[in-house]
Amino acid sequence: MDREYRKPNLRTRLPTHVRRDHSASFMRNLRRNTGSMVASDVEQLINELQVSHSALEIENKQLRSNQAHLRQLIAHYHQLYDEAPVGYMLSDTSGVIVEANRHLARILGREQWQLLHCSFASLLSPEDAQHYEQHLATALQSLTTQTCNLQITLASGEVRELQLETIVRPIQNNYRVLSLVRDCTEQGRATLEQMALREQYHEQLRLESLAVLAGGIAHDLNNWLLVIAGNAELANETLNDPVVAQTYLSLTLEAVQDTSHVLQQVLLFAGRGRLELGKYELNQLVCEAISLFEVTLTKQMTIKFEQQPHPICVTADAHQIRQVLLNLVLNAADAIGDDDGCISLSVGSVDLQPEDLARCRVNDTAIPGRFGFIRVSDTGCGISDSTLQRIFAPYFSTKPRGNGLGLVMARAIMRMHKGAIAVESKEGKGTTFTLYFPINDTPDDKELQDRC
Repeated sequence: MDREYRKPNLRTRLPTHVRRDHSASFMRNLRRNTGSMVASDVEQLINELQVSHSALEIENKQLRSNQAHLRQLIAHYHQLYDEAPVGYMLSDTSGVIVEANRHLARILGREQWQLLHCSFASLLSPEDAQHYEQHLATALQSLTTQTCNLQITLASGEVRELQLETIVRPIQNNYRVLSLVRDCTEQGRATLEQMALREQYHEQLRLESLAVLAGGIAHDLNNWLLVIAGNAELANETLNDPVVAQTYLSLTLEAVQDTSHVLQQVLLFAGRGRLELGKYELNQLVCEAISLFEVTLTKQMTIKFEQQPHPICVTADAHQIRQVLLNLVLNAADAIGDDDGCISLSVGSVDLQPEDLARCRVNDTAIPGRFGFIRVSDTGCGISDSTLQRIFAPYFSTKPRGNGLGLVMARAIMRMHKGAIAVESKEGKGTTFTLYFPINDTPDDKELQDRC
């Protein structure tokens, strides 16, 4: 009985060194180990070995490429590590430096090799060394990022300000201390210079504010001096008529009293003054104000007042309201200039809703309700839209010699009265200012009732 032929298992019988032999030696070994294999089996085995050899060559080539790329990345990492704009330091838990980059060496004024196996605390003064040791102990205890500021004196005598950010991390079964070191010397100098410049700037602002405030006081005093001088001149011209002269002298005395309240306005502007509130009737208040400052107007200007037949009582500081009206009337006179013109005043009452107050230029302390108002209109040159947005800004003025405080004072006074100011104007068609005061319909005593 013929013995059955079995195909040899070449993968188990062939030695592993066969794949590495030269082709001639490889074929001899192949014949010796294959015995009576058929030609087709040998050819298949050769093809399989050639494919495996090609795959190994490709894998070896890829491995060599990966190794070269890894070496390139490592070199790039070391370059970034050494040339980083901050110092890096790796130390053990006692503060002895294990690794340090080149930038840290430059910060500390030493060579890299000099820092290795050196205690960082030994580079510091005794006081800063103690501070660093406390910083290190806190980082080891908390295992969170800790920050501290230190000083170091270089061999040249230069003192540098350092900032350390330290965190503790486990590396190769040991704890290592990673520290990021920044040189804040120039930043500290820049901060000091910036503080000096800021102080110089604030000093200049204080001097400028003082100058503007002095100009504002002089401006308001000058306004009242015009009223005093005008009434005194009229009284002098009517000395032959004692009654008329007495009227002008009484107006002069009132103007003198109002002048004394200019200083009170300065205190109000600084937040240290207080209003002298009383209950006043708007018709009477405006009449008294007109009689005071109509002497300051030129002959080309006329002033008109439309009174209300019924009384409108408000709680106000009469001196401060007269000051606001004086500023508005003089601004109106400046807007008219040397041309013929008219300044009109009127009073009235109105209910203001939130949307009405929202349209006012000054409204932050006013509460919706019933208001009495004083309206001042002129036929002057008007105000442009861009200028209208800035008229209540401190120190803003369109006048060549204006100080920009008149309307600022008006705004401060109306805010303290819990009132509002509305402004309407068009270029070439004049301007209208409306002052709103909360109405007081409950007289407190007989004197207040008599005023209304």
